[in-house]
Order: sequence, then C-alpha cells, then structure tokens
Amino acid sequence: MIGFDIKITTPRGVFKSGSGLAEYFGELANTIGKVVDEEEMTALAEIVEDSQRGNILKQIQPTGAGLRDLKASTWKRKRSNLKLFETGNLYRSIDTRKSGRLAREIFTDVDYAKYLQYGTTKMKAFHFFGLSKETLEDMNTHIIEKLRARFKR
Repeated sequence: MIGFDIKITTPRGVFKSGSGLAEYFGELANTIGKVVDEEEMTALAEIVEDSQRGNILKQIQPTGAGLRDLKASTWKRKRSNLKLFETGNLYRSIDTRKSGRLAREIFTDVDYAKYLQYGTTKMKAFHFFGLSKETLEDMNTHIIEKLRARFKR
C-alpha cells in the first residue's frame, strides 16, 4: 500500500491529520504501489514536505484559504511580518522519514506546532499542516510523468 502520514510529533505525543491521499487516489493506490518505487516515494514525499513549508511562507491553509489575522499585541512583539514565521524553527523542523517501503511520514517535532495546528482555549487554530488539492495534483502529475517514462521504454 502507498501512503503518506502527516504527523505533528512532540515530546507530549503524536497528533495526526488525515492525508487525503487514499480518497484522492482511491482504487489506484495498489496500482501506483506497483509502479512507484522507494526512490519515487521519496520524491513524492519531498513534494509534500515542500508544500508544508510553502503553506507557512504563503500564509495559507492547505485549503488555499488565508491564515486568520493575528492579534495586535502579537504583531507588536513578532520579529517577522509572516504569521507563522518568527525564528524559522517551525519552518526548518518540517521533515520526512521513511515509515515503510512505500510509506513516508512528513512531520514537525516542535512542541508548539500542535497549538498552532489545533488551537487552544485562548487561541484559534492556524491550520497550516495538511495536503492541499494543489499538492495532490503535483503528486499526480509526478506519477503520470513517471508512468509515461516507463511506457516509452
């Protein structure tokens, strides 16, 4: 089975968000698993990893909607004009690891990521982590190009 698992891993636990990959590929997942090798799986994971970082820089949610505004007091103390970027720690922490032959985890292990993603009793969520339609389309394009290259042989 082919799969991506997007996780926020912290010292206090693991928080998952649905990847949407199974819904997107549906019945094709088993076929893709026969076509995509480990190297290609890593390439697909890099597409996802890059999109997570892109969400932070573009200040968007995976849905494409903009991130909510910050409170005025938060803007005053921030060192950056980006909503989810102050020191760059969250941005740099997004990484990929192999979790099976054809499975990769895209994750961040900064402790505060879960509060940003899911919110708290005093702060609304900034849903920055997850697969966008654009990312799924980029993955689909990558797979189609791989298939075309194999059939040209």
